[in-house]
Amino acid sequence: MTGVVVEEASKSPIDEKNVRKQLSKLGDSPFQFDDFSSDLSVILDDNVFYSLKGINELRREAINALEEVILHGKK
Repeated sequence: MTGVVVEEASKSPIDEKNVRKQLSKLGDSPFQFDDFSSDLSVILDDNVFYSLKGINELRREAINALEEVILHGKK
């Protein structure tokens, strides 16, 4: 998967809390995190910016890929 480029933050860097919040929004998908803190490791460099829109896009791509594997087997 590819997405938006990570940039140096000019104002507020993105933090682990924001990344986790965006990734946990699984909407109407059939997936959920039972214990989010142990299911996902978020490793960030200091002073980085990544748009919430970019994180949301990556999440949607990951959910779609997971659904494809479940429905049609490993590609």
